[in-house]
Formats: sequence, structure tokens, C-alpha cells
Amino acid sequence: MSRSLWGTSPIREGTLFGSLNSELSKLDRTYEDILPDFRGANTLLIGSDYSGESFDAPYTVFSFLLTSLESWANWETTRLQIRKNSFLIRGE
Repeated sequence: MSRSLWGTSPIREGTLFGSLNSELSKLDRTYEDILPDFRGANTLLIGSDYSGESFDAPYTVFSFLLTSLESWANWETTRLQIRKNSFLIRGE
């Protein structure tokens, strides 16, 4: 069994961050290797995006990205290349 990657923090329950802390802790205990290893990270970044707010949208989608500042540069470089290639293929 792998060791726990999410160490809970003393955050007041009933708050958004308290819920996030609790759910990430549950995921870490339930599924092996579901969370990245942030133990060597000095800074964590979280980004979010939302869609489906329009009247005719069949779904509402919430997406979140949790990464370390140390890993961000590699992810951003890859993301930009994928976007560039996708738009070239579609002719935009």
C-alpha cells in the first residue's frame, strides 16, 4: 500500500476549503496514487474553469487544475503546443 500524499490541514469544517481538504483526504485514502506528490512543492496553484451557464447548454461543467509552481512551466509549455497544433489542424 502506498503512503498518504494528502496531509490534512487544520481548516474549519463547513467552509469551501474545509470541504476540499476533507474530500482530497478521502480520495487519497480510497484510491492509490490518485493524487500527485506535492511533498517537495513550495507553492501550490489551483485554477478553475466553468461552462454551461447559457440557457440552452445541456450540461454544467466545473473543472479544476491543481499543480505545483515547480511543475507549472512544463504543463504550460505542453498546453500551448497542443492548442497551437489543434488550431492548425482545424484551420483556425
